[in-house]
Amino acid sequence: MSSDDDFSVGPADMEPPENPIGKPGVSELVKSLNAFSVAIYSALKSKKGNLFLSPFSIFSIFCPTYAGSAGRTAEQMKRALSLSIEDEELHTAFKYLNEYLNELAKFAGMELETANALWGQKDYPFRQNFLDLAREYYGAKVESLDFLPTPEAAVATINEWVEKKTRKKIKNLLSPDVPWGFIRLILTNAVYFKARWDSTFQENQTQDEPFKNNGTDIKDVPTMYQENEFGFFEDDDVQILAMPYNGLQAAIQLILPRKDDGLPELEASLTEEKLAGWTGKMSRYQVKVYLPRFRVESAFQLKEALGSLGMKDAFNEGRADFSEMADVEPLWISEAVHKAYVDVNEEGTVAAAATSVSTVEIEDREDPPPAVFRADHPFLLTIRANVGGAILFIGRVNEI
Repeated sequence: MSSDDDFSVGPADMEPPENPIGKPGVSELVKSLNAFSVAIYSALKSKKGNLFLSPFSIFSIFCPTYAGSAGRTAEQMKRALSLSIEDEELHTAFKYLNEYLNELAKFAGMELETANALWGQKDYPFRQNFLDLAREYYGAKVESLDFLPTPEAAVATINEWVEKKTRKKIKNLLSPDVPWGFIRLILTNAVYFKARWDSTFQENQTQDEPFKNNGTDIKDVPTMYQENEFGFFEDDDVQILAMPYNGLQAAIQLILPRKDDGLPELEASLTEEKLAGWTGKMSRYQVKVYLPRFRVESAFQLKEALGSLGMKDAFNEGRADFSEMADVEPLWISEAVHKAYVDVNEEGTVAAAATSVSTVEIEDREDPPPAVFRADHPFLLTIRANVGGAILFIGRVNEI
């Protein structure tokens, strides 16, 4: 492992930050985020192979954009983002959540950085109150670039900034081959996350084990092993495992269908309510874990996916209404690009993506024999924070 991926922990005497779930709007905001997470994953699941994204990153850039919209555009964006929270609470609730996650990362020795930005055409007169809102509540960079007549320099500037923010894990977010010529506004999303397991895997326990790519094609892959007490639930259809990161404030949640080829069926029936139900049934359990090392990098143009969720006018030159963002010539979203990266190994997780699942401890029971969680075929994963189980990242490992 390179020194760039070394894991460290926060000060031993540092106190965890106050969980903001009781503050105005935060609980509703997390519910909206989790509903959007499942919705955007479902809209992108037709992409073949592995899949990984940060709904939190996408959500955190489109919420301030929603604040700049009006009329039917705003109505469509609100539905697409699954926003159930009142507008007046949305921005302050997001600030509570964002500040908490930043402090949580420091406490647990994690690194969590979102590279969210709105890039507008130079000299376009954005409203100052919109710019202030995006920066203050969402930590979004709002930058003017000149895409005309040649966009190459502007595209290079965006790519360089994202690469720096994500410790060189996200490169070439924008393709120079795309005709960026008539840009008014580009939204970019990238996230960097690094965390050490609370209970690390020992490298000498890692050995080649079979993994069924796409549920059928057997390939020997490096598979990590440990036995420990984790959050766990199983029924006739799935096994769910939650492995916490250092500080016990975030965790990766692995969702393994019982059937080797059961991932498509699981994806088709996936809902936020089902995820929440599984999570609520988890208890502390002794588990033998067999987990392959994996690395996933995904990139998306989000127009089509968000359009399928009902966000159509925002990307339409003749229909978009962003009059709360600027009130001169019509403004529309030219492109929305997202790229995410995750690397899960013996020490922890390095990613352009993050998670936390709370487990319920069941007392006064006899110790049962250890459960076996053997991830030898395609599975889903989420990374969640302990604030209401907020989904920060979601994806699938279909092949290794």
